[in-house]
Amino acid sequence: MLSRYAFIGGLVIASVISLSSVAAQAHVTPNVLVVRDARGNAVHSTNGNCVITRWAGNDGVCEGVRREIALADRTVYFEFNDSSLTEAARAKLDSLLPILKSDKEIQSVSIVGYADRVGSKKYNEALSKKRALSVKDYLASNGYLNASVTKTRWVGKSKPTAQCSSKLAHNELVACLSPDRKVEVEVNYIKAKKFRKGAK
Repeated sequence: MLSRYAFIGGLVIASVISLSSVAAQAHVTPNVLVVRDARGNAVHSTNGNCVITRWAGNDGVCEGVRREIALADRTVYFEFNDSSLTEAARAKLDSLLPILKSDKEIQSVSIVGYADRVGSKKYNEALSKKRALSVKDYLASNGYLNASVTKTRWVGKSKPTAQCSSKLAHNELVACLSPDRKVEVEVNYIKAKKFRKGAK
């Protein structure tokens, strides 16, 4: 008798859990773009732009507020002493291309090449130029590059971000400096509407 009640009780509990799961799923928006805080409100950056997780779809929460491309999604990295695009770099540019092509609010694009500190200033300026041109040529060959709104520049090793000890062995230093071997695609937008808290 006891086992029978335990069996029935188990079925009831399983049904409740199943219904709760369905109810929770019913409140999930399939095309959520914006990052939300604990209260479910859209998170905005300091300049009033929506912070988003992906580009497909539109949930309307940030209508009238620009959705900018995250820095990580428009930065590609290079191997040491190399200016050729890696497979990972090409894949990232392939994801960036349709956004650049479709966003009507993009006013211009700047392609900026960087290098790490290993080597002379002159050599790294040339290397960062080659990296910037590699990205420019790739974008152009895949249907994006309006010369009138796209600029290319390079800064060599003058703007490092990696903090690496000079006491490291060569291979360790090269690995540590990897964040400086990059090209950033800077996106300049048409002047945005200002976001006001409480505005509807």
